[in-house]
Amino acid sequence: MQAEKQNYITIGDIIFILKKNFILMISIAIIILATGTVYTFGVVTPDYRASSTVVVAIKSSGTSSNEDVNYLDSLRVVATVSQLCKEDIVLAPVAAKYSKYSIGQIRSMISVSSSNSSYLIKIVGISEDKENIAKIVDGVVESLITQCSDEKNTALYELIGTSLQPTSKAQDLGASYNSPNKTMYVAIFLLIGIIVALGVVLVKELFSNTFKNKKDVESTVGDKITGIFVDKIKKKDANKKEEFVIMENSIDIESYNKLLANIKYSSFDKEQKVIMVTSSVMNELKSTICANLALCMAKNNKKVIVLDLDLRKPVMYKYFNLSKINGLVEYASKEIELKSMIKNTGYGVDVITSGDNLINPVVMLESDILKNLILELKEMYDYVLIDTPPVGVCSDSLIVSKLVDGVLFNIAMNSTKKSHVKDALQSLNNVKANLIGVNLTKYNFKGDSAGYNYNYNSNYGYSEKNSNESSKKFLKNK
Repeated sequence: MQAEKQNYITIGDIIFILKKNFILMISIAIIILATGTVYTFGVVTPDYRASSTVVVAIKSSGTSSNEDVNYLDSLRVVATVSQLCKEDIVLAPVAAKYSKYSIGQIRSMISVSSSNSSYLIKIVGISEDKENIAKIVDGVVESLITQCSDEKNTALYELIGTSLQPTSKAQDLGASYNSPNKTMYVAIFLLIGIIVALGVVLVKELFSNTFKNKKDVESTVGDKITGIFVDKIKKKDANKKEEFVIMENSIDIESYNKLLANIKYSSFDKEQKVIMVTSSVMNELKSTICANLALCMAKNNKKVIVLDLDLRKPVMYKYFNLSKINGLVEYASKEIELKSMIKNTGYGVDVITSGDNLINPVVMLESDILKNLILELKEMYDYVLIDTPPVGVCSDSLIVSKLVDGVLFNIAMNSTKKSHVKDALQSLNNVKANLIGVNLTKYNFKGDSAGYNYNYNSNYGYSEKNSNESSKKFLKNK
């Protein structure tokens, strides 16, 4: 197995990832936005705001006229009065009147503001209690004026006295809605939804343990991709145990023609006649590729035979509607001869089925009988295709790989884990198997930012007359 290439992520890759997962992104964003909207309008308790203002007007010494206000003295007292609004001496009477609130709670509701250039003091109350917040603010103002004008409070009386006058009452203005800012909340949740959707999609794609596109596979196997096959089965049919017609048009045929050409020119010093087809795990369409490649070879006037060595779970007889018995197991036990074992499908392809069930297939696979059979078939046919179990399932494929000229390895895109593929390829490498190439099955070109689908465009100018009349080709998930 070749050393892994560095797999760089480009802006184009990211754009295609986002396009591919557009529906997922929209769904995530909508869910978060909907959650935020419900939270904003149905869960968050709104706050209400009420305010009142007080003017500090200390009169000049010895005068009683309202026009003789000492503005400098008034400004000096403003800060003191502002601080006084939140002291216990002012808030205690208010708390006594509204017994449901403590002095500390009332203090947390009240904020006081003033400036160095104005003798106006603004008292603002914010609370969930829409009904009472204006009353509480007015109560603070009334208590402030009362405490300052009470001669018993000597220090306050001498400093401020009757210099405080309310200019507005909170109850006259009423309590108004304060928070939350619903528009801002919804906008924030929308932004969070978009960010989370982007994060989920990028993490899902960039850190996925499955192969997404051709470039992703090349980073693991190098330049050994021999074929790309789209997923022909619709999701609604994915679980059906039935056969599906494949190679229905020239484009399907061309994909197998391209695979055949890649096999032919994979080596110029060694003829690749005996070819094993396998994968790392099940459901990677290895048997599909094997059967349809044989049909493609026959269509190209090649004499081809398929040998079903998936003795644990044989299916090749189903592809060609043949009987499983009188196959390899019966031949090995010398119940039948080679001529009787070879079954003609009527499509230009001969098949040797697995035969009866076998308790220990390894004994068969390691026998000289199989080795000699393969050598004999190699002399009789242009190509011998061998269907074997997945490498990650059992050791059968590793045993057979020593008897063949080359191995075709299948990878199901978006489903097979990279770790399984790497382990399987390493196992083949350990037994010095000759890897002809890798076929990418269940390929979805929508997720391929590199645009490798030029050979699969339905408007491309390939045409084959009578392509559907040559034979019936069957596909089954395996």
